Amino acid sequence: MMNKPIIGNERGSWSLIGLLITVVIGLVLVLMFLGPQSKSGRGPHTTAGKAIEMAKDTECKSNVQQIRSAILAYRSENEAAPASLADLKLGTANPEFFKCPVGHEAYVYDAATGTIHCPHPGHENY
Repeated sequence: MMNKPIIGNERGSWSLIGLLITVVIGLVLVLMFLGPQSKSGRGPHTTAGKAIEMAKDTECKSNVQQIRSAILAYRSENEAAPASLADLKLGTANPEFFKCPVGHEAYVYDAATGTIHCPHPGHENY
């Protein structure tokens, strides 16, 4: 059997269609991950964006819990709450440790009671 010769640009037209389909699929994926911002302004209104928001929420909760544990340890040694969060000697390598990873507000510390909380909306109960 003889191979039929390619006449004109038949092979090239299929590669152009394949390229266009690939570009459209790529754009859809980009829009899914980097879609429009949510009304809260926290991030994309996508599944991936919500997962990133939840991870940052969890990081904030973890930071506050670690600071609370350090305050308890400080109290057990000194019988008083630290005057400031710097006395805990936490986060010396990363000064952002004492800030909310979502809103970048500094955590609120009350030296009289030894309590700490995050001022970011939605994180008040952390």
